Amino acid sequence: MERLRRLLAQPIVRDAMLWWLGSRLAILCILAIVMLAFPDRVVPRPLHLYDAEFYTDIADNGYKWNGDRMQKQNVGFFPLLPMVMRLMAVGGVPSDIGATVLNNLLLLATLMALGRLRGMSLSRRELNLLYFLLCFHPSSFYFSIPYTETLFLALAVMIFLTAESGRIATCVILCFLAGLVRSNGWLCAAALLLASFCDVARCGVRWRELRLPLLAAAAGAAGLLSFLLYCHFQLGDFLATVHAQRAWGHQSLRYHQAIVSSITEIVHTGRLMYWRILLDALWLLATIPVALGAWTSGRFSRPIAIFGILATAFPLIMLGGDEVRSTIRYQMVIFPTLAMLAIWCARWKWLLGIVGCLWVGLFAFSTGRVLLGEWVQ
Repeated sequence: MERLRRLLAQPIVRDAMLWWLGSRLAILCILAIVMLAFPDRVVPRPLHLYDAEFYTDIADNGYKWNGDRMQKQNVGFFPLLPMVMRLMAVGGVPSDIGATVLNNLLLLATLMALGRLRGMSLSRRELNLLYFLLCFHPSSFYFSIPYTETLFLALAVMIFLTAESGRIATCVILCFLAGLVRSNGWLCAAALLLASFCDVARCGVRWRELRLPLLAAAAGAAGLLSFLLYCHFQLGDFLATVHAQRAWGHQSLRYHQAIVSSITEIVHTGRLMYWRILLDALWLLATIPVALGAWTSGRFSRPIAIFGILATAFPLIMLGGDEVRSTIRYQMVIFPTLAMLAIWCARWKWLLGIVGCLWVGLFAFSTGRVLLGEWVQ
């Protein structure tokens, strides 16, 4: 009990708990309002929305692959979260309930860990603004259901935290797990490796000091390779997950096409769905200069700044814009970009006012829209 009291006495911990609790209660309030206002329109199973249904299916029934690259199949999703859900189910906890509880607790722990990163030089006011930007992000609802956003964010923060403290073994294990959580899980290890190469080129760091980033990069690649080998031996296709993910690419638009198409459809139909696609596309453009600002600000360590740039540009560089429709949700786990925005908001009150109104408005609207499903599109 004494240890718990000392923990709760820390301002960072109290701030993190308040933002976490406030945002989760806000989601519950929006859920209650939506259910009262539209009792016949609310999606029947909020914990099985969109990708969550695939993760639950993997945890309960395993992977399936029939070779059809035009059909969305569960092998397109990475295995770490379903593995955890399956372990919970073995212990008697329903997989969807277990993942929901785990994600909410992981979000709280991650908020606390963010305040301990030495690679981000943030004042308490700036850290609280970062908590606000994370907890009340327009897509923050996905932190609380069986999605990989929370797990990826937690792993990313812990990878950089353990790298700062020199805990090589723990960092390597976390990088291996990150390679199993989603397709961009290797970016954390890549950022550590690129930052070390920069140190070698600029400061003459000895090559033997690259032990941690080299092991981390190998671990991240090993995590991805282990899943590909599973696909080969169990499903008969080494690249089954790559082929399955192309189904989403076939049904999505390239970046420039998404902008043009959404504007055209807005003019002709005015449907909310196309406003959302346009907002996703413009959101990506807006976050790129913020990520670059983190690199030039001097407030972030080189690995964290590089991670922010790589992760921000990933939808354009690696996917060619195929995931434009989920850019806002994807970007909420890139904490260096949000931290840089928090620094700017603390510096300029007018920006804080604009971002605050935008965040709260989109948070309420997006949460309600998700709970109402396709009806509001």
